[in-house]
Amino acid sequence: MITGHLALAYGAGGKLREHRLLWLFGATLAPDIVDVALAFAHVCSPYGLYSHSIPALALEAPLAAAICWAVTRDRRVAIAAALLIALHLPLDFVTGSKVFWPGAQFIGAEFYKYPLADVAIELPMVLAGWWYARKRMSDSGIWLQKTAIVAFVALQCALNVSKLVDFKPPVTSQSDACRASYQYR
Repeated sequence: MITGHLALAYGAGGKLREHRLLWLFGATLAPDIVDVALAFAHVCSPYGLYSHSIPALALEAPLAAAICWAVTRDRRVAIAAALLIALHLPLDFVTGSKVFWPGAQFIGAEFYKYPLADVAIELPMVLAGWWYARKRMSDSGIWLQKTAIVAFVALQCALNVSKLVDFKPPVTSQSDACRASYQYR
């Protein structure tokens, strides 16, 4: 769930100035950013264990809050960042399958396997997040309102089309990183 996370951050940051909203976008995607960074570093994080499990989120949330507070000096941004990271796992439960705890079984509905069902779940989240933020934004943020809805819908469509045509992104997946780490031992 990418656009669903972004829509939640957008809705949460509706009254914030645009540059502070960017911190919420980063925070809501922090577990995914950690996942990609680990893959690029060829660190095996089996099934997102080091980025998407409850212990990982327990470390990521306060760290992101501290970074957001240090940069913005805005308590609202720091609290929202921590909450967005805490909500990352429940949202991923809908679209994927994760190991929530070391040694636990996979849990998740795996709607990523069904692009039309994924659209049916994530697009309403995008529209709701945009609608909620739009009503709270000042007139000076009108460009962001229009740009955000177009960008979110375009991103959701691109992600779902890539699933339909079996597009392989250039980013190394965690499973590839795990295979590579076992090869080099």
